[in-house]
Amino acid sequence: MAINNCPLPINILTMSSINIRPINPSSTTDHDGVAAAINVAFVEGDSWFKKPECQDRCPDASTIVDILNTPTSTFLLAEDTNTNMILGALRVDWNDETKTGHFGMLGVPTSNAGQGIGKSLVAAAINYLKEEKHQVDCSMPVVKTNNERLVSWYEKQGFECTGETFPFPVPSIMLEEYKGTIDMIQMRRKL
Repeated sequence: MAINNCPLPINILTMSSINIRPINPSSTTDHDGVAAAINVAFVEGDSWFKKPECQDRCPDASTIVDILNTPTSTFLLAEDTNTNMILGALRVDWNDETKTGHFGMLGVPTSNAGQGIGKSLVAAAINYLKEEKHQVDCSMPVVKTNNERLVSWYEKQGFECTGETFPFPVPSIMLEEYKGTIDMIQMRRKL
């Protein structure tokens, strides 16, 4: 199934042997798999500025459960339909008052890179926010420092830098030599 420039079916996307769907809130297998995929991807991607004990984005599956207990949050996950292995995931949030959706914690381990999984997860998140949650905008912060490649990747997905930058929001997890030097940039896209 072509993913670029086509509307995605609500709640599911299948491309060859990869299925993208919302997390099952009652499945411990989903919770563990999402936490593992996000942790691996974040350790591979931004561990260079974080303390070793703070490199996991989701210390364990209970973090996923806590997020799912928030009524305006969920996760989308990409799974291999042959093995049911979770290949990547992202968190999706929405605000019914402002109609601005958000996604973050996009995690695809490098062992699964180059298959279009990240791009498909972003497209599914945009579709989910627009079609299921009736949002009109999508925004997200991205680590800007030493991360021009990722900012450019999001621009290719239709996001624009708003110009709003701010310091990394959790300085307590940063290595001392990077405190005060890691900047985030806000990105936005109309849905």
